[in-house]
Amino acid sequence: MGLLVKAKKTGKKQKKSFEIRIQIGIIWFLFLVVVILGSAIHFPWQNFSTKNISTLVLSLNEEIIRGVNSEIKPLFTNALLIMDVIQNTFESSIVDINNKQEREQFYLSLLKANLDFTWISFGFPNGDFFGAQYDREKDQIKIFNRIYTGVDKLSTQYIDFYTKTNNDYKYYSSSIDEGYPYYSIERSWYDKAVKEITPVWTDIYKFSTTGNAGLNTAVSLHMGGELVGIISIAFELKDISVYLGNEIKIGGTNDTEKQGKVFIINKRNQLIASQNPEEIQFKTFVNEDGIEKKSLRELNEIENPYTMAINNSILKHEIPIDDLKEFTYEKYYYPETGENYFTTFMPAFKNLSEAHKSLRQLDWIIATSIPDSIYLGEIAKNSFNLLIFLLILLIVSSVFFLFLTKAFIANPILKISNQFTFIKNFDLANIVYMHSYIKEVNILSRAMVQMTHGLLSFQKYIPTELVKEMISQGIEAEIGGEERELSIFFSDIVGFTNVFEKEGNKLIHQLGEYLSEMSNIILNQKGSIDKYIGDSIMAFWGAPIKYKEHAVLCCRAAVNCQRVLASLRSQWSDEGKPLLFARIGINTGTVVVGNVGSIKRLNYTVMGDPVNLSSRLESLNKAYKTEILIGQSTYEKAKNEIIARKIDTVAVYGKTVKEDIYELLLMKEDLRVTDDFEWIKYYEKALNLYKQRKWDNAINLFKKAIMKKEQKDYPAMLFILNCKKFKDNPPPPDWDGTRIMRRK
Repeated sequence: MGLLVKAKKTGKKQKKSFEIRIQIGIIWFLFLVVVILGSAIHFPWQNFSTKNISTLVLSLNEEIIRGVNSEIKPLFTNALLIMDVIQNTFESSIVDINNKQEREQFYLSLLKANLDFTWISFGFPNGDFFGAQYDREKDQIKIFNRIYTGVDKLSTQYIDFYTKTNNDYKYYSSSIDEGYPYYSIERSWYDKAVKEITPVWTDIYKFSTTGNAGLNTAVSLHMGGELVGIISIAFELKDISVYLGNEIKIGGTNDTEKQGKVFIINKRNQLIASQNPEEIQFKTFVNEDGIEKKSLRELNEIENPYTMAINNSILKHEIPIDDLKEFTYEKYYYPETGENYFTTFMPAFKNLSEAHKSLRQLDWIIATSIPDSIYLGEIAKNSFNLLIFLLILLIVSSVFFLFLTKAFIANPILKISNQFTFIKNFDLANIVYMHSYIKEVNILSRAMVQMTHGLLSFQKYIPTELVKEMISQGIEAEIGGEERELSIFFSDIVGFTNVFEKEGNKLIHQLGEYLSEMSNIILNQKGSIDKYIGDSIMAFWGAPIKYKEHAVLCCRAAVNCQRVLASLRSQWSDEGKPLLFARIGINTGTVVVGNVGSIKRLNYTVMGDPVNLSSRLESLNKAYKTEILIGQSTYEKAKNEIIARKIDTVAVYGKTVKEDIYELLLMKEDLRVTDDFEWIKYYEKALNLYKQRKWDNAINLFKKAIMKKEQKDYPAMLFILNCKKFKDNPPPPDWDGTRIMRRK
């Protein structure tokens, strides 16, 4: 029986445009060259005067300042956001602040995701302290726990060291330091925050560990009306100076001595950040109480014409930096260098939202200092260069026709030949029609596009990533395979046969919509679709291209599939269509992956016990009324990125090996502050009691899990029934709680 496929015409009708032959094109090109040369002679570069140079420089300065502002502002707003996350996490008891392990892992994960911070810490009212510090010099994270001894403001300090291994920070060692001189209550960030309910910012001070300038933001944490402690984030300001030095170039030259400069100062005229980090220094002074203190140097204490120009411009023009609201500029003549300097000023933090209003405590100003010779000198130089260019152009124009053929023929054909590289690599989406005024070139380009349309149709029948991989490695398709660790995905629509019998052919389009959405999600998460078996989908991750995080990608695809399917059900309900539900099974293991079939027809697929277990897990969803079940190996690979609970220990049909299975609930990246999965702990504790034959205790904890979940939980209800059954009819002595599956 043959299959008739109606091909949809994909090629768009090319709009007929003006074309000429090569010989005529060369003649026209020579004519245009003459016209252009004449225009260049009569309209020299000198007509573009420099009369508006001041406006240009000021406009450029304002954009530079706004760019600097947009780079440094997120550092501070992100600190406020992270403190808010910490507050909500502790207040909602997602992390128990008194649980050393939970809070350390929480702070470790926060600091790993925000390495711009130097410290994320917490000070208790009793003088205890814990925090995470990022040591940039050693690329190391340290977790501190300081227990206040109550004597002479000394603490016992415990440090866990995490070093970078394989792009992650892993535990390395620990140390203990008794009698460490630290009393968190006397720190400035603690003292300021304990008096306020909104975030506070400290003055800039010298970090004792690195000697660099930095500051803290802090906020108090109250629970049950009582002060629990102070949350604080600290960061050094050296990175801002490094950013200014590396990213900001004013003047269009790489010679730093011939560029303008950007600085960040405060309303006390102190230098906070500079393109030269060495200029950020502290001076020592004695205050009114006779105590030795340190403060940042002021602009007039720095021997630099740029800073002196800014300082003198502030004084001469009486720029109100203590109450600066908007962008301000002045031109200042500096007699020591004999140059005019454009000096500009703008507040660092403007138009703050309500959530970031605490940044108003920072009185920072972004300032620039630019000698006007940078721009005037460049314009004079460019005018001279243009004159030389025109003279040379006039000399060589007589022989220019030698290059016409290359410009009109060789280059367009070269562009088209470059597109054939995309065809070779099967990157068909990059093939576009290359329009030319040469008729023969257009014919060639149209033929290439038409060929691409045919290949695009063929692409739907084969795994594109597999073809690309084989082409890039020069591999010829042949029967064979290799062992590789993969994650395998099976999905199936619940009761599809019954629905199909009822709906008939009307269901085909709805099934196509379902398979299209699920397939897009799988492909977006770098999965390879093995096959469609009716309403079922089989896919795998880790081949043909290896991905270290294949288990995480597979889990994310499953969660997204169920989320999108729920949205589709809402749409189908409005359209009066049957509602479809799917079960998904995932397993990870070493399988054989490769080409299977005959010499004339091959299928790139996977084989092995992990594949079979993945299929069994999909079926097991029916027994537990779950949506996604994953094997133990998948859980171990992805547990740091997922929210899952251990459902049971089973021996699937046809196997005697016991396997812990888990229900995949959510990706941690999708976790909301309001989500509460504390009920999982009760369920898993109850499951352990069930295996220990402690029926009543298990029943109580299963019920508590249901109550905490605040909705029906079929697995818990199933085990409650099993507990009651075993109370009346105890299992045999060799029973260990493993569920034996008697059918697929």
